Amino acid sequence: MNSKDSPHGCLSPPLHVEADIEVEATTLHVANPSHADHLSERFEVDAHLRSILDSLPFALMLVDEKHNVVLTNRAALDLAGMTAGELEGQYCPKVLHGQDDPVDFCPLEECVAEGKACEKTVHIAEADIWIETGAYPTSYLSESGSRVFVHTVRDISQRMRSEEELKLHSRTRTVLYDLLRLSLSGDTQEIVLESFLERLFDIPWLALERKGAIFLLDDSGQMKLAAQHQLAAPLLELCDFVVPGRCMCGRAFESRETVFASNMDERHDVRFEGMKDHGHYCVPLLSDGEAIGVLNLYVSAGHKRDPEEESFLRSVGDLLAGYVTRQNAQRARTRTLGEARQTLNATVTAIGRMLEVRDPYTSGHQERVARVADLIAERLGWSDEARRPLRLAGRLHDIGKIIIPAEVLAKPGKLSDAEFSIMKMHCEVGRSILQDITFPWPIADIVIQHHEKLNGSGYPAGLAGPDILPEARILCAADVLEAVATDRPYRAGMGLNKAIEILQEGRITLFDADAVDAAAKIHADGGFAFIE
Repeated sequence: MNSKDSPHGCLSPPLHVEADIEVEATTLHVANPSHADHLSERFEVDAHLRSILDSLPFALMLVDEKHNVVLTNRAALDLAGMTAGELEGQYCPKVLHGQDDPVDFCPLEECVAEGKACEKTVHIAEADIWIETGAYPTSYLSESGSRVFVHTVRDISQRMRSEEELKLHSRTRTVLYDLLRLSLSGDTQEIVLESFLERLFDIPWLALERKGAIFLLDDSGQMKLAAQHQLAAPLLELCDFVVPGRCMCGRAFESRETVFASNMDERHDVRFEGMKDHGHYCVPLLSDGEAIGVLNLYVSAGHKRDPEEESFLRSVGDLLAGYVTRQNAQRARTRTLGEARQTLNATVTAIGRMLEVRDPYTSGHQERVARVADLIAERLGWSDEARRPLRLAGRLHDIGKIIIPAEVLAKPGKLSDAEFSIMKMHCEVGRSILQDITFPWPIADIVIQHHEKLNGSGYPAGLAGPDILPEARILCAADVLEAVATDRPYRAGMGLNKAIEILQEGRITLFDADAVDAAAKIHADGGFAFIE
């Protein structure tokens, strides 16, 4: 059949491409004058098909089995930076890649040999781009009798980088969760500290060498090497004890500030023959404002100080400090009520910081909710002792969000049903984390219930009325008040007046009436001014 007989111009049967195609509209180019006559006999297409091919968001070419370009669409020309006259009719490897032979990743060779579609995902290192490229057989022959194939190229660099970033965040979350569980485990201090270092080195975006140490204050007023990973043999003796104020770790301990060095400068007092140049992050472990040790981590010489790294390592230091404080109290067997509260507060502060490092929108949220809940309970006549578990649960109520993907936590819009289902998991995860910790109060139960509503419409268990703990009822109202009044990822804060209005609308049906009334009175007296 020729072009006059075919309802599609001269393409008969109609062109078939083994790929999913989205269609817009523009024109196909067959522009090499030296080939225009014989190409038009076989590959002349009507305006509709030209529009389809040119509208594709990826590069598409018709090539023969010898790699000669027959036709191109607009995306292919844009990708090559050429005109149709420069590309069509040319030997593809030569004109596009500057080679006399096909490039290694070209799928056409395999497609020709096997007679079926071939697709490849390729990273082109010199350009640092990722592409998906494919070759698909057709039933057509070129003027010279060569088989014709459809060849496609997509730039997928952005997608691949996004996937890598998600994998990186996933690994980081896993390590954070492991560190948290590790600090709350019942293993010996030596095992916990050594495991802590090993887990820390597994965080992919921290540019650390796999070398470091943890020093803890002892009764002599010096710091003792408590754990290490791959320290050079001479350092095991030279750094067995560190005097506050001496060398990098001693300076971090004395100043209670993170000390950074990009190389072995004059502050590096401890040296031995043959020591290789290197840098450090030396992070003080602080408990109630006092230094109790130092986390010493190595970086390559010339490494630049990174605020994101440093902030994260301070949070890690807080977590370590909470663990060490608790261990010291247990070993001494002289824990007083005040010491227990200090240990607990250090751990709670560390947990809060770990979560807030991942989700800046919740920065300070848990502390504010705890304060709101405490004020409501105080207005209801609860004693200070009765309010202690409420304050503690408030500071921990969103701990389960540590396993929620960062892209869900910080999504600047409404969550999908699937995303909201993931978000709701944080209550049960919070209880899972807390249930094995010995508290004098039912903290894990309060945390898992803080999204339950009086009419049973809450989650995760759909509890109603008296089945919900009093502390959880107050915490629920406080959480809603703070969340409505302040900025969220998907909207700006609506203010305290709107927050009180929403609580009053749900009074009795959703929220505890006494808690709502108390919140309204506190707001009228200006007691929530710290929120706005």
